[in-house]
Amino acid sequence: MKIGLLILLALCFPFTLSYSQSLTDPCVKAFCDKGNQEFNQGNYNSAIEKFKNAKACPLATEDNKREIDNKITQCYIAIGENDLRRANLAYENDEYDLAIEYYKKVQKNPSSAYKLTDEMEDNIARCWFGKVTQKAYQAKNQKQYETAITFFSEALKINRIQAYEQAKVRTQINECQKLSDYQSGIQEQQKGSCEEAVKYYQMVLENPAVTSNEQISINQRIKECEEKMILDIEMVYVEGGTFEMGSNDGNDDEKPAHKVTLNSFYIGKYEVTQKQWQAIMGNNPSFFLGCDNCPIEEVSWDDVQEFIRKLNQKTGKMTRLPTEAEWEYAARGGNNSQEYKFAGTSNYNELHKYANFCDMNCENSWKTVNQNDGYRNIAPVGEYLPNELGIYDMSGNVWEWCSDFYSLDYYSNSPRYNPENNTNAPGRVYRGGSWFLDLGQCQVVNRNYWLPNYRSNNLGFRLLRKE
Repeated sequence: MKIGLLILLALCFPFTLSYSQSLTDPCVKAFCDKGNQEFNQGNYNSAIEKFKNAKACPLATEDNKREIDNKITQCYIAIGENDLRRANLAYENDEYDLAIEYYKKVQKNPSSAYKLTDEMEDNIARCWFGKVTQKAYQAKNQKQYETAITFFSEALKINRIQAYEQAKVRTQINECQKLSDYQSGIQEQQKGSCEEAVKYYQMVLENPAVTSNEQISINQRIKECEEKMILDIEMVYVEGGTFEMGSNDGNDDEKPAHKVTLNSFYIGKYEVTQKQWQAIMGNNPSFFLGCDNCPIEEVSWDDVQEFIRKLNQKTGKMTRLPTEAEWEYAARGGNNSQEYKFAGTSNYNELHKYANFCDMNCENSWKTVNQNDGYRNIAPVGEYLPNELGIYDMSGNVWEWCSDFYSLDYYSNSPRYNPENNTNAPGRVYRGGSWFLDLGQCQVVNRNYWLPNYRSNNLGFRLLRKE
């Protein structure tokens, strides 16, 4: 910024301070001579002091004093010119504190030519603006974007700033916010927190400062995160232990109740969804389409094996179907078990809070007319209360394939430790009941089976990974 001198030249006196013939008093003449000498050497404050001494001489006349006052005024004008020059130079060199100091001196200058308060206020405001934005740009260059936003926001609060400068600052705020959100997104993605990363990336896309090339890059990162979230099956840790499997009061294939000991494992918090299946297999065979977060159904045991093979290939993890024993242990709540009949409760009258089964909304004749689980058929995963371990939908929604072959009398001779029925048989086990059947089928001890190529719109699966 180059600020011109706003001085009316008509008010300025010649720089050579000659005195009139009336200055005949030796005292007045001596001090005025010294004042002229100091002025010509640029020592204006000293010159003012000498002229004031001349004015104080006992024989100084009123005419003398008026002329001396004019000389003092011209000294102040010269001081003001110097201060203004220094202020302008400091401003141009981005030395804003120094510029403010000199502008304030100009503002306080007794010379009437410098009583331009509004202009000096404008100059001082521009210096504050320059000082604050300087700090903002420094923070931005150091990638301290939140700090930069704070400084830019402070700059907007400064009065007397032109509209175009305010617009530039708002653009910088948007730019810094974009960079800050992008930086946070990268950090969250690197930590593996893809859900948080996507939130930041979405904010970048909504920022008016984002460019078309940046949009392409951000959308690619969102795609990577969403794919990772889909492939990263959320698991619940199930600590190993011993439990009583089966029931002496149930169906024949649930007998006898017997002790089983299992190692620790991780099991899916939810049933595998249509969206997850689509991401791995590239298709969606479900009967109930249009619900990405609903469990996949219409998949056979054989189909599931192909899904697992491809999933493990993509993720490098070793997932599989749970054994029948692992499934029941997790459904019962593992070491936290309260011995509930269903996953999370034994109260038949409140099962609608924990499971999606054939309730009053169901069209089948065996529906439970006094309960309402909120869905006519299939429901999105995680809609109901979990069991003691925080696992959802282990009673109801869809049946879940297990790894075992089915045998009616398997419980009579199954091993105690980590049992899995590998004896070749026509059918494979599935557990848990479904939206299609009555609540009795949703008990954690209930067993069912079908051929491995069987598909149904109320049959899906969840996955397991060993510790």
